[in-house]
Amino acid sequence: MSDSEATGNKKQWEYMEITRKTEGYLLNDLNDLGLEGWELVTVLYHKLASSGMGSADAWVAILKRPFSGQAMKKMAGLEKARDVAAPTEGAAEAAEDENPDIFELAD
Repeated sequence: MSDSEATGNKKQWEYMEITRKTEGYLLNDLNDLGLEGWELVTVLYHKLASSGMGSADAWVAILKRPFSGQAMKKMAGLEKARDVAAPTEGAAEAAEDENPDIFELAD
């Protein structure tokens, strides 16, 4: 039994999920997040259904760190970003030029 269990103090955790298309990008971001105090809980690999352009892979990592409230602020920022208006004309062409293996981490 740990000291925190013996005294009744339970550690509170905050969690984060990140998804990357390649193992290399995932490992790079896990190393960066580790420097911020995040600890890897588990990694899941999904081979998604085939589409007209072939199949897609996804690596999903679940991370945790002692609760600081920072993850909640990051998630709130992501939710606001999702509420942005639909892309304008020409945005689809610009998106095609971007690397499909890169996912941005929100600050």
